[in-house]
Amino acid sequence: MDPAELELDVLFGDGRMDPFMLHTENDVIKAQRAYMWNAAVASRYLTRTGFVEVGLRNILDGSLTHITGSDHWWEDCYTEFSPHCQKSINKTLSHKVYEGDYPRDRFVAKSEFGLWTSLLHKNNATNFHQLANHAFEAKRGEVYHCMNSVRLLRNRAAHHVCLLGDDHQANLQKIDVALEYIDLDLRRFVGQADDLQKLLNSYGAFLAGNCHH
Repeated sequence: MDPAELELDVLFGDGRMDPFMLHTENDVIKAQRAYMWNAAVASRYLTRTGFVEVGLRNILDGSLTHITGSDHWWEDCYTEFSPHCQKSINKTLSHKVYEGDYPRDRFVAKSEFGLWTSLLHKNNATNFHQLANHAFEAKRGEVYHCMNSVRLLRNRAAHHVCLLGDDHQANLQKIDVALEYIDLDLRRFVGQADDLQKLLNSYGAFLAGNCHH
């Protein structure tokens, strides 16, 4: 189905369509195709950044368990974390709908990307300055900026923010670098597991009506 057949302005509102109208010089048909191309790209970004998020969670959880000596580090060392980390921990714990212990795997699975990047932030380095080195054998600032840039891209993709003006090769590089920290084989797999590069190359054809790449 050609996205031009949909009434996206009715479904989503003029405000959401405005950036796409701007990029297509107010051509409604092309703007609707551009929106759907953008959504397709966003879905691929979500998949790739999801691998980063899950890998980051599990690696940092393992390192924090080792460093603190606790498999409930978020509770036992709560006062040692920065206020932002504490806020993220509180938000994760608020998802618990039953009394009693919160299993470690459940806490890790329910937590948001923002908790794990905030654990690497300089404001959390007073008591956990060794975390990045233990987890990745790398400098804290470098890992933080890498992972946080992927988190921000993930958030934009999740909300279908207009990505038409992005440097997509730079976005792919951000994800690749983050995956290299996590696992080289995983980076290779993710890079070959979808059609994102083909989709990025199809923008012109997509706007012309060839919407099934």
